[in-house]
Amino acid sequence: MLKSAAWTLSIFCLLGTIATSGDIALARDMPEVLKELRGLQEDEREAKLIEGAKQERKVVLYGTTGVDDMKVLFDAFKKKYPFLDVGHYRSGALGVYNQVVTEARAGRFEANVVEATSLTALRLRENNLLEPYISPKRAGIGKDFMDNDGYWTAWFQQVVAMIYNTKLVRSDEAPKSYDDLLDPKWKGKISMDQEDDDIFASLMGYWGKEKGMSYFKRLAQNQPTLRKGHNLQTSLLAAGESHIAPWIFAFRPLTMKQRGAPIGISLLDPVLSDPKYVMVAKNNQRPYATILFIDWMLTDGQKIVVENLGRTGTRPGLKERFPELVRPRYLVQTPDRLGANSKSYAELFCKTFATC
Repeated sequence: MLKSAAWTLSIFCLLGTIATSGDIALARDMPEVLKELRGLQEDEREAKLIEGAKQERKVVLYGTTGVDDMKVLFDAFKKKYPFLDVGHYRSGALGVYNQVVTEARAGRFEANVVEATSLTALRLRENNLLEPYISPKRAGIGKDFMDNDGYWTAWFQQVVAMIYNTKLVRSDEAPKSYDDLLDPKWKGKISMDQEDDDIFASLMGYWGKEKGMSYFKRLAQNQPTLRKGHNLQTSLLAAGESHIAPWIFAFRPLTMKQRGAPIGISLLDPVLSDPKYVMVAKNNQRPYATILFIDWMLTDGQKIVVENLGRTGTRPGLKERFPELVRPRYLVQTPDRLGANSKSYAELFCKTFATC
Protein backbone atom coordinates (compact mmCIF):
# COMPACT_ATOMS: atom_id res chain seq x y z
CA MET A 1 0.00 0.00 0.00
CA LEU A 2 0.98 3.60 -0.33
CA LYS A 3 3.05 4.85 2.55
CA SER A 4 2.12 7.28 5.34
CA ALA A 5 2.47 11.02 5.60
CA ALA A 6 6.26 10.67 5.73
CA TRP A 7 6.17 8.77 2.43
CA THR A 8 4.04 11.43 0.76
CA LEU A 9 5.97 14.39 2.15
CA SER A 10 9.26 12.80 1.08
CA ILE A 11 7.94 12.48 -2.46
CA PHE A 12 6.91 16.12 -2.60
CA CYS A 13 10.37 17.16 -1.38
CA LEU A 14 12.00 15.06 -4.09
CA LEU A 15 9.67 16.48 -6.69
CA GLY A 16 10.81 19.94 -5.77
CA THR A 17 14.45 18.89 -5.92
CA ILE A 18 14.36 17.22 -9.28
CA ALA A 19 12.27 19.97 -10.84
CA THR A 20 15.31 22.24 -10.62
CA SER A 21 17.68 19.77 -12.23
CA GLY A 22 16.70 20.55 -15.80
CA ASP A 23 14.69 18.67 -18.39
CA ILE A 24 15.34 14.98 -18.82
CA ALA A 25 16.37 13.81 -22.27
CA LEU A 26 13.95 11.86 -24.41
CA ALA A 27 14.03 8.09 -24.08
CA ARG A 28 16.43 6.59 -26.59
CA ASP A 29 14.69 4.84 -29.48
CA MET A 30 11.43 3.95 -27.69
CA PRO A 31 9.24 6.13 -29.95
CA GLU A 32 11.07 4.81 -33.00
CA VAL A 33 10.62 1.21 -31.87
CA LEU A 34 6.92 1.73 -31.30
CA LYS A 35 6.60 3.31 -34.73
CA GLU A 36 8.48 0.38 -36.25
CA LEU A 37 6.05 -2.10 -34.66
CA ARG A 38 2.94 -0.25 -35.75
CA GLY A 39 0.73 -2.24 -38.12
CA LEU A 40 2.66 -5.51 -37.82
CA GLN A 41 0.80 -8.78 -37.45
CA GLU A 42 1.24 -10.51 -34.07
CA ASP A 43 3.83 -13.03 -35.31
CA GLU A 44 5.79 -10.36 -37.19
CA ARG A 45 5.72 -8.08 -34.16
CA GLU A 46 6.99 -10.85 -31.86
CA ALA A 47 9.78 -11.70 -34.28
CA LYS A 48 10.85 -8.05 -34.49
CA LEU A 49 10.88 -7.73 -30.69
CA ILE A 50 12.91 -10.90 -30.27
CA GLU A 51 15.41 -9.77 -32.89
CA GLY A 52 15.95 -6.47 -31.08
CA ALA A 53 15.93 -7.98 -27.59
CA LYS A 54 18.66 -10.44 -28.55
CA GLN A 55 20.90 -7.46 -29.21
CA GLU A 56 19.98 -5.82 -25.89
CA ARG A 57 20.45 -9.10 -23.97
CA LYS A 58 18.88 -7.86 -20.73
CA VAL A 59 15.86 -6.23 -19.15
CA VAL A 60 15.87 -4.57 -15.71
CA LEU A 61 12.84 -4.37 -13.40
CA TYR A 62 12.53 -2.09 -10.37
CA GLY A 63 9.57 -3.28 -8.32
CA THR A 64 7.81 -3.86 -5.02
CA THR A 65 6.54 -7.44 -5.32
CA GLY A 66 8.47 -9.92 -3.15
CA VAL A 67 11.69 -11.50 -4.39
CA ASP A 68 10.47 -15.09 -4.04
CA ASP A 69 7.36 -14.46 -6.10
CA MET A 70 9.28 -12.55 -8.76
CA LYS A 71 11.81 -15.38 -9.06
CA VAL A 72 8.95 -17.66 -10.11
CA LEU A 73 8.01 -15.10 -12.77
CA PHE A 74 11.58 -14.53 -13.95
CA ASP A 75 12.26 -18.26 -14.29
CA ALA A 76 9.15 -18.66 -16.45
CA PHE A 77 10.05 -15.63 -18.58
CA LYS A 78 13.62 -16.84 -19.12
CA LYS A 79 12.34 -20.29 -20.07
CA LYS A 80 10.43 -18.67 -22.93
CA TYR A 81 13.12 -16.09 -23.77
CA PRO A 82 16.43 -17.70 -22.69
CA PHE A 83 18.51 -15.07 -24.50
CA LEU A 84 17.45 -12.37 -21.99
CA ASP A 85 18.87 -11.86 -18.51
CA VAL A 86 16.59 -10.18 -15.97
CA GLY A 87 18.01 -7.62 -13.55
CA HIS A 88 15.96 -6.87 -10.45
CA TYR A 89 15.90 -4.15 -7.81
CA ARG A 90 13.29 -4.77 -5.12
CA SER A 91 12.25 -2.35 -2.40
CA GLY A 92 9.18 -0.73 -0.88
CA ALA A 93 7.23 1.92 -2.75
CA LEU A 94 9.31 4.82 -1.48
CA GLY A 95 12.56 2.93 -2.06
CA VAL A 96 11.70 2.23 -5.70
CA TYR A 97 10.64 5.83 -6.25
CA ASN A 98 13.78 7.23 -4.64
CA GLN A 99 16.03 4.89 -6.63
CA VAL A 100 14.53 5.94 -9.96
CA VAL A 101 14.67 9.65 -9.05
CA THR A 102 18.23 9.47 -7.69
CA GLU A 103 19.52 7.72 -10.79
CA ALA A 104 17.72 10.19 -13.05
CA ARG A 105 19.35 13.13 -11.26
CA ALA A 106 22.73 11.46 -11.78
CA GLY A 107 22.03 10.88 -15.48
CA ARG A 108 21.80 7.11 -15.02
CA PHE A 109 18.81 5.20 -16.31
CA GLU A 110 19.20 1.58 -15.24
CA ALA A 111 15.52 0.65 -14.88
CA ASN A 112 13.60 -0.44 -17.95
CA VAL A 113 10.35 -1.52 -16.28
CA VAL A 114 8.90 -0.17 -13.04
CA GLU A 115 6.34 -2.19 -11.07
CA ALA A 116 4.52 -0.45 -8.21
CA THR A 117 1.22 0.80 -6.84
CA SER A 118 -0.71 3.97 -7.48
CA LEU A 119 1.02 6.90 -5.80
CA THR A 120 4.44 5.77 -7.04
CA ALA A 121 3.04 5.63 -10.56
CA LEU A 122 1.52 9.08 -10.27
CA ARG A 123 4.66 10.73 -8.89
CA LEU A 124 6.90 9.14 -11.52
CA ARG A 125 4.64 10.45 -14.26
CA GLU A 126 4.53 13.92 -12.70
CA ASN A 127 8.31 13.83 -12.58
CA ASN A 128 8.55 12.94 -16.29
CA LEU A 129 10.14 9.57 -15.53
CA LEU A 130 7.70 7.33 -17.41
CA GLU A 131 7.31 6.60 -21.10
CA PRO A 132 3.79 5.89 -22.43
CA TYR A 133 3.24 2.48 -23.98
CA ILE A 134 -0.20 1.16 -24.96
CA SER A 135 0.41 -2.57 -25.19
CA PRO A 136 -1.86 -4.64 -27.46
CA LYS A 137 -1.89 -7.09 -24.54
CA ARG A 138 -4.08 -4.63 -22.64
CA ALA A 139 -7.05 -6.14 -24.49
CA GLY A 140 -9.43 -7.72 -21.99
CA ILE A 141 -8.06 -5.90 -18.94
CA GLY A 142 -10.69 -3.87 -17.10
CA LYS A 143 -10.72 -0.15 -17.88
CA ASP A 144 -10.35 0.75 -14.20
CA PHE A 145 -6.92 -0.90 -14.25
CA MET A 146 -5.25 1.29 -16.88
CA ASP A 147 -5.00 4.90 -17.98
CA ASN A 148 -5.91 6.17 -21.42
CA ASP A 149 -2.42 7.45 -22.23
CA GLY A 150 -0.50 4.23 -21.62
CA TYR A 151 1.55 5.23 -18.59
CA TRP A 152 0.39 2.32 -16.44
CA THR A 153 -1.44 -0.99 -16.74
CA ALA A 154 -2.26 -3.26 -13.81
CA TRP A 155 -0.95 -6.80 -14.22
CA PHE A 156 -2.74 -7.94 -11.06
CA GLN A 157 -4.74 -6.45 -8.21
CA GLN A 158 -4.60 -6.82 -4.45
CA VAL A 159 -8.15 -7.10 -3.09
CA VAL A 160 -8.54 -5.59 0.36
CA ALA A 161 -10.51 -7.59 2.95
CA MET A 162 -11.43 -7.40 6.60
CA ILE A 163 -10.01 -10.38 8.48
CA TYR A 164 -10.83 -11.73 11.92
CA ASN A 165 -9.55 -14.38 14.32
CA THR A 166 -12.10 -17.19 14.27
CA LYS A 167 -11.15 -18.28 17.80
CA LEU A 168 -12.05 -14.84 19.14
CA VAL A 169 -14.86 -13.77 16.81
CA ARG A 170 -17.72 -15.93 15.57
CA SER A 171 -18.58 -15.53 11.89
CA ASP A 172 -22.06 -14.23 12.74
CA GLU A 173 -20.49 -11.59 15.01
CA ALA A 174 -17.85 -10.40 12.53
CA PRO A 175 -18.43 -6.94 11.03
CA LYS A 176 -20.24 -7.05 7.71
CA SER A 177 -19.99 -3.33 6.90
CA TYR A 178 -17.75 -0.34 7.56
CA ASP A 179 -20.30 0.97 10.05
CA ASP A 180 -20.07 -2.27 12.03
CA LEU A 181 -16.44 -1.39 12.83
CA LEU A 182 -17.70 1.59 14.83
CA ASP A 183 -19.47 -0.58 17.42
CA PRO A 184 -17.90 0.16 20.83
CA LYS A 185 -17.56 -3.59 21.46
CA TRP A 186 -14.52 -3.51 19.14
CA LYS A 187 -12.71 -0.88 21.21
CA GLY A 188 -9.08 -1.92 21.58
CA LYS A 189 -9.62 -5.01 19.41
CA ILE A 190 -8.96 -3.55 15.94
CA SER A 191 -5.59 -3.69 14.17
CA MET A 192 -4.69 -1.08 11.55
CA ASP A 193 -1.56 -0.29 9.59
CA GLN A 194 0.03 3.04 10.46
CA GLU A 195 0.50 3.54 6.72
CA ASP A 196 -3.14 3.03 5.72
CA ASP A 197 -3.45 6.62 4.49
CA ASP A 198 -4.22 5.32 0.99
CA ILE A 199 -7.27 3.48 2.32
CA PHE A 200 -8.21 6.65 4.17
CA ALA A 201 -7.84 8.71 0.97
CA SER A 202 -9.85 6.28 -1.16
CA LEU A 203 -12.78 6.14 1.25
CA MET A 204 -12.69 9.90 1.84
CA GLY A 205 -12.96 10.41 -1.90
CA TYR A 206 -15.78 7.87 -2.16
CA TRP A 207 -17.83 9.13 0.78
CA GLY A 208 -16.92 12.81 0.60
CA LYS A 209 -14.85 14.71 3.12
CA GLU A 210 -17.62 15.50 5.62
CA LYS A 211 -18.95 11.95 5.89
CA GLY A 212 -15.45 10.49 5.68
CA MET A 213 -14.02 12.62 8.51
CA SER A 214 -17.02 11.85 10.70
CA TYR A 215 -16.50 8.14 10.09
CA PHE A 216 -12.77 8.04 10.74
CA LYS A 217 -13.02 10.18 13.90
CA ARG A 218 -15.51 7.67 15.28
CA LEU A 219 -13.27 4.78 14.23
CA ALA A 220 -10.36 6.40 16.05
CA GLN A 221 -12.47 6.39 19.22
CA ASN A 222 -12.31 2.59 19.12
CA GLN A 223 -8.57 2.95 19.73
CA PRO A 224 -7.19 0.68 17.00
CA THR A 225 -3.73 -0.76 17.54
CA LEU A 226 -1.41 0.62 14.86
CA ARG A 227 1.22 -1.66 13.35
CA LYS A 228 3.58 -1.32 10.42
CA GLY A 229 3.07 -3.95 7.77
CA HIS A 230 0.00 -5.92 6.72
CA ASN A 231 1.87 -9.22 6.90
CA LEU A 232 2.77 -8.48 10.52
CA GLN A 233 -0.84 -7.54 11.28
CA THR A 234 -2.05 -10.81 9.78
CA SER A 235 0.43 -12.92 11.74
CA LEU A 236 -0.35 -11.18 15.02
CA LEU A 237 -4.09 -11.49 14.45
CA ALA A 238 -3.70 -15.23 13.77
CA ALA A 239 -1.76 -15.47 17.05
CA GLY A 240 -4.63 -13.80 18.92
CA GLU A 241 -3.19 -10.35 19.57
CA SER A 242 -6.10 -8.62 17.83
CA HIS A 243 -9.63 -9.61 16.92
CA ILE A 244 -10.16 -7.88 13.57
CA ALA A 245 -8.12 -6.04 10.94
CA PRO A 246 -10.26 -4.18 8.39
CA TRP A 247 -7.76 -3.53 5.59
CA ILE A 248 -5.54 -6.47 4.63
CA PHE A 249 -4.49 -7.76 1.19
CA ALA A 250 -6.69 -10.84 1.12
CA PHE A 251 -4.47 -13.33 -0.71
CA ARG A 252 -2.04 -13.73 2.20
CA PRO A 253 -4.55 -14.44 5.01
CA LEU A 254 -6.44 -16.78 2.66
CA THR A 255 -3.19 -18.65 2.02
CA MET A 256 -2.62 -18.89 5.78
CA LYS A 257 -6.20 -20.04 6.26
CA GLN A 258 -5.62 -22.88 3.80
CA ARG A 259 -2.72 -23.95 6.02
CA GLY A 260 -4.90 -24.01 9.11
CA ALA A 261 -4.60 -20.49 10.55
CA PRO A 262 -7.72 -19.34 12.49
CA ILE A 263 -8.62 -16.58 10.04
CA GLY A 264 -11.92 -15.58 8.48
CA ILE A 265 -12.51 -12.82 5.93
CA SER A 266 -15.28 -10.46 4.90
CA LEU A 267 -15.37 -8.10 1.93
CA LEU A 268 -16.82 -4.74 2.97
CA ASP A 269 -18.75 -2.64 0.47
CA PRO A 270 -17.17 -0.87 -1.38
CA VAL A 271 -14.53 -3.53 -1.94
CA LEU A 272 -11.17 -1.82 -2.26
CA SER A 273 -8.60 -2.87 -4.85
CA ASP A 274 -4.93 -1.84 -4.86
CA PRO A 275 -3.48 -2.66 -8.30
CA LYS A 276 0.13 -3.39 -9.13
CA TYR A 277 1.06 -1.52 -12.32
CA VAL A 278 3.76 -2.11 -14.89
CA MET A 279 5.29 0.97 -16.49
CA VAL A 280 8.03 1.85 -18.96
CA ALA A 281 10.88 3.84 -17.45
CA LYS A 282 11.93 7.02 -19.23
CA ASN A 283 15.24 7.16 -21.16
CA ASN A 284 14.91 3.45 -21.82
CA GLN A 285 18.09 1.82 -23.02
CA ARG A 286 16.44 -1.52 -23.92
CA PRO A 287 13.13 -0.77 -25.67
CA TYR A 288 12.74 -4.13 -27.44
CA ALA A 289 13.35 -6.17 -24.29
CA THR A 290 11.14 -3.80 -22.30
CA ILE A 291 8.17 -4.18 -24.64
CA LEU A 292 8.64 -7.96 -24.81
CA PHE A 293 8.75 -8.18 -21.01
CA ILE A 294 5.72 -5.97 -20.36
CA ASP A 295 3.65 -7.82 -22.97
CA TRP A 296 4.60 -11.08 -21.24
CA MET A 297 3.76 -9.72 -17.77
CA LEU A 298 0.29 -8.72 -18.95
CA THR A 299 -0.42 -12.20 -20.36
CA ASP A 300 1.63 -15.22 -19.24
CA GLY A 301 2.93 -13.34 -16.22
CA GLN A 302 -0.57 -12.42 -15.03
CA LYS A 303 -1.69 -16.02 -15.48
CA ILE A 304 1.16 -17.24 -13.24
CA VAL A 305 0.74 -14.58 -10.56
CA VAL A 306 -3.01 -15.28 -10.37
CA GLU A 307 -3.22 -19.04 -10.79
CA ASN A 308 0.01 -20.00 -8.98
CA LEU A 309 0.68 -17.16 -6.55
CA GLY A 310 -2.86 -16.30 -5.48
CA ARG A 311 -3.22 -12.69 -6.59
CA THR A 312 -6.44 -11.53 -8.24
CA GLY A 313 -6.52 -10.87 -11.97
CA THR A 314 -7.40 -7.69 -13.80
CA ARG A 315 -8.97 -9.57 -16.70
CA PRO A 316 -11.73 -12.22 -16.65
CA GLY A 317 -11.16 -15.83 -17.67
CA LEU A 318 -8.24 -16.72 -15.42
CA LYS A 319 -8.43 -19.65 -13.01
CA GLU A 320 -8.53 -17.72 -9.76
CA ARG A 321 -6.96 -19.44 -6.77
CA PHE A 322 -9.33 -17.42 -4.55
CA PRO A 323 -12.53 -16.94 -6.58
CA GLU A 324 -14.29 -15.54 -3.51
CA LEU A 325 -12.32 -12.33 -4.08
CA VAL A 326 -13.74 -11.75 -7.56
CA ARG A 327 -16.38 -9.03 -7.69
CA PRO A 328 -18.09 -7.30 -10.63
CA ARG A 329 -16.90 -3.94 -9.32
CA TYR A 330 -14.20 -2.59 -7.00
CA LEU A 331 -13.25 0.79 -5.64
CA VAL A 332 -9.92 0.82 -7.45
CA GLN A 333 -7.14 2.93 -5.95
CA THR A 334 -6.01 4.52 -9.21
CA PRO A 335 -3.13 7.00 -9.41
CA ASP A 336 -5.43 9.82 -10.46
CA ARG A 337 -7.99 9.07 -7.75
CA LEU A 338 -5.32 9.21 -5.03
CA GLY A 339 -3.19 11.95 -6.49
CA ALA A 340 -5.22 15.14 -6.23
CA ASN A 341 -5.56 15.11 -2.45
CA SER A 342 -2.93 12.56 -1.40
CA LYS A 343 -0.80 14.98 0.62
CA SER A 344 -3.69 16.57 2.52
CA TYR A 345 -5.31 13.18 3.19
CA ALA A 346 -2.02 11.77 4.45
CA GLU A 347 -1.80 14.66 6.91
CA LEU A 348 -5.43 14.14 8.02
CA PHE A 349 -4.82 10.43 8.55
CA CYS A 350 -1.76 11.23 10.61
CA LYS A 351 -3.69 13.65 12.83
CA THR A 352 -6.77 11.44 13.17
CA PHE A 353 -4.89 8.33 14.23
CA ALA A 354 -1.87 10.05 15.88
CA THR A 355 0.70 8.37 13.63
CA CYS A 356 3.01 11.39 13.50
